[in-house]
Amino acid sequence: MATRKSAGAGKTKLVSIVVDDLLQKFEQLPNDEAFAYFYCDRNQSDLQNPTLILSSFVRQLSTLRNHGIPRSIVQMYDQKRQTAFASGTLKLKESQTLVADLFQTYPQITLVVDALDECDKNTRSEFIDILEKFVDESPNPIKIFISSRRDRDIEDRFKDGPSLGISATDNRDDIATYVRHEIPKFRRMKISPELEELVYNTLVRRSEGMFQRVSLQITMLLKFSRERDIRNRLEKLPQTLEEAYEELYLKIRSQEGSTPMIAYRAFHLSGS
Repeated sequence: MATRKSAGAGKTKLVSIVVDDLLQKFEQLPNDEAFAYFYCDRNQSDLQNPTLILSSFVRQLSTLRNHGIPRSIVQMYDQKRQTAFASGTLKLKESQTLVADLFQTYPQITLVVDALDECDKNTRSEFIDILEKFVDESPNPIKIFISSRRDRDIEDRFKDGPSLGISATDNRDDIATYVRHEIPKFRRMKISPELEELVYNTLVRRSEGMFQRVSLQITMLLKFSRERDIRNRLEKLPQTLEEAYEELYLKIRSQEGSTPMIAYRAFHLSGS
């Protein structure tokens, strides 16, 4: 299954809910079903590398059971120890082999990969090949949940499989509920009910299915205390999420003291 959304629409949040639900489910199951997950991130090279994704699967799958370290892991460790670990971390093929071996120890396996589109474009086709090989060759059932934006190469690879497409407009009701919940914050400024409704309608209409965009605009609007300023702001909302981040960043940079440097580091870490 692949869920597809635009940036800022809450795709990773949706996947995190799926992951949390599955973690809770598998903790309650007594039959040793296996579960592993990975969140890709185009802004961090180590979170878009198929080798790191598979090595993460190895770590997660090898520590699920209470029956000691799997034999295949011990054997790989011994091989590397004989060469004084000259080869360093696990290579792609090594991780692939270990994951395939670990699959044989569980009656069923579920894998979740978030933001496949943020995996390195030069290597993600090979990663998809590996996932397909797991499904074809594993002696036990495998379920794989993948989320991604609508990148052509990914759509082509999964066009024959079950897929759930989610557009930004599917979030409209949820965003409307969120904005309605936030509206009371404006009442401390004693704005008119008519302006409250204008804020609500404008934010929902301009959200384009992006929770993050709405959240940023609410933050900016709450900085004003006069109705005229709020109305002016509503007429000049940024057109895109990127413009909203840029505006926020420039405002922070204009501040004195260490605030700009702290903000720069935060924006750098988040990739904004």
